[in-house]
Amino acid sequence: MAAIALISIGCLFLLIGELAIYTERNLVDADRFADRAVGTLDDDATRDEVGVLVAEQLERANPDVVAFRAVIEAVVSGLAGTEPFQAALRTGIVEAHKAAFGKGEDSAAVTVANFGVLAEEALRAVSPEAAKAIPDGFRAELISFSEIGAGTDLIQIELGSIPIMAPILALLCLSLGVFAAGDRRAGLTGAALGVAATGALMVVGYAVGEALLAHAASDAGAEAASRSLWSALLADLRDWNLALCFAGAVIAGASTSLLRPADAAGGLRRLRAAFERSPRTATGRVLRALGLLAAGIFVFVSPDLAVRIVALAAGLALAFVGASELLDMVAGPIERRAETRERSAQALRWVLLGAVGVATAVAVLVVARGDDTGIGEGAASGCNGSEELCDRTLDEVVFPATHNSMAAADYPGLLFPMHDQTIPSQLDDGVRGLLIDAYYGFPGRRVYTDFARGPNKLSEQTDDELGRQFTAAADRLRMGIARPEGKSKPYLCHGFCELGAIDMVDTLREIDVFLDQHPNEVLVIVIEDYVTPADVVKAFEDSGLADRTYDGPLGPELPTLQELIDADRRVIVLAENRAGGAPWYRLAYDFFQETGYDFKAPSEMDCAPNRGVGDNPLFLINNWINTDPAAKPSNAAKVNAHDFLLDRAQRCASKRGLTPHLIAVDFYGEGDLLAVADELNGVP
Repeated sequence: MAAIALISIGCLFLLIGELAIYTERNLVDADRFADRAVGTLDDDATRDEVGVLVAEQLERANPDVVAFRAVIEAVVSGLAGTEPFQAALRTGIVEAHKAAFGKGEDSAAVTVANFGVLAEEALRAVSPEAAKAIPDGFRAELISFSEIGAGTDLIQIELGSIPIMAPILALLCLSLGVFAAGDRRAGLTGAALGVAATGALMVVGYAVGEALLAHAASDAGAEAASRSLWSALLADLRDWNLALCFAGAVIAGASTSLLRPADAAGGLRRLRAAFERSPRTATGRVLRALGLLAAGIFVFVSPDLAVRIVALAAGLALAFVGASELLDMVAGPIERRAETRERSAQALRWVLLGAVGVATAVAVLVVARGDDTGIGEGAASGCNGSEELCDRTLDEVVFPATHNSMAAADYPGLLFPMHDQTIPSQLDDGVRGLLIDAYYGFPGRRVYTDFARGPNKLSEQTDDELGRQFTAAADRLRMGIARPEGKSKPYLCHGFCELGAIDMVDTLREIDVFLDQHPNEVLVIVIEDYVTPADVVKAFEDSGLADRTYDGPLGPELPTLQELIDADRRVIVLAENRAGGAPWYRLAYDFFQETGYDFKAPSEMDCAPNRGVGDNPLFLINNWINTDPAAKPSNAAKVNAHDFLLDRAQRCASKRGLTPHLIAVDFYGEGDLLAVADELNGVP
């Protein structure tokens, strides 16, 4: 037991020592840390994420910058690969590091003014309008720690003599453990296996940390960037421990061969027998079952990580057996003693027990953290969030809605957004009405609008609704894109797919997944359609969402939310221009009446009738300021504000004699759309 205890303590010191050495050399040292961090810009995903972060910070300073988010992201991403940018960033990181670790001035503020100049000048060359939107002073202080307080209060790491003493103590304890063993060769085997297990623990920890960091990322771009940063900072530590793993396995294999000839086949048979053999006691059976269950959940939740761990174990086992057989061939057979075998086996059992403990801890950690599938999130009772809405008919329920729902800044490359979040995020936040536009486009690096196809002519419409300046800018962009070959297909776009497009079928599939996870929710989708009814219906069928569309009557009697939920016909789909192709695809303004939508100021937002006749049962309130092509969050904050929106909705409901079924807004995150909808519905 003394040998096992000494070997275990030695492995602990080894773990502490290598962490201390690596931290001191690569993380505490400002210059080396900055070199590693800036090195991540060699990766495309990291440069793209820098563009996203800068655009987001600009939006916090001036929300109206969202109109130029795609331009800013592209410009900054391109700059991130240049030497001037990287030099400015490295200086900023060094200053930030010194402030954070208490080695800079107490009032240290990290500034990268040189980068700000570069970004602003590059942005002005590409888009003068976007450059004008940059707030004054932004370039002078892009990143600041001044609000955090004194740098010396952030992080204090004093390693002292740990990087020197820990490795010495590790070597001493491991050596004493070998000498304390009854058989030195068995002791050497145990020490080598302990070293290998220490390396394996670090490699598994690296993989788990990377997986958790990626899992916490907000999107695919952030995930790729986080993996790149993790690798830049810690990949050397992982590689060192991989070498430690295999060195320990080889030494253990060589040492074992001096005790007995290698028997790989026998080892596999014993492993299989141990797996198949059920414990004799009830407690043992329960523990075995729980262990298998935890392992199964771990593999299910993180299959990639499980495969990497299994591959590591297999590699160590192969190195162990290979070294054992090779030395056995060279040295020849040695007399084997029962006592020696038992001690070696005991050491192996302790190491294996530790490995099982690590694997179980990893499984519990991943399971406890939970998978982000969202399954079961919608199991709450009620209809659209409230029991009180279940027995109401469609015309008695207010649905918070988004205008041009697909025009979201979080969709990569989209210009002139009208919301920040994607459609799935809108649904998660509580939006229950989607106003979307469908166009034909040719797939490519940027989607090319197919104006020649479809039932509606768009040239005059785009001039009238979006403005000649918008149309001219879009046409210039189109001329720079080579027209792709093949057949166009439906996309969700606003005016021109070149300015941003999302695949229609994929988006409808995401909506279907949301309804899978939220079985008590009813949605309304209104399509401004420049796609034939047959192709709209096909898109719904290909996505699976067609199975949930409501094809029953929409007047004079309307279904209740509970009836729609019970039948799982929870999506009302309507077209602005042409319907047909399926019983559930109907004309919106056969059932809706609405307000106007071309308001230029809050004072103009009246309740006068627009499309739809006066006896239609459903009522759409259009509540946004039209500043096409670029909607402004600052305007949305005014007209979505609680008092303004509630007053307009109540005024229009009274004047038109209808409950506002849909209240559609831009930038739904601004103001209180969801709270106003709840208040109008009379639910808490």
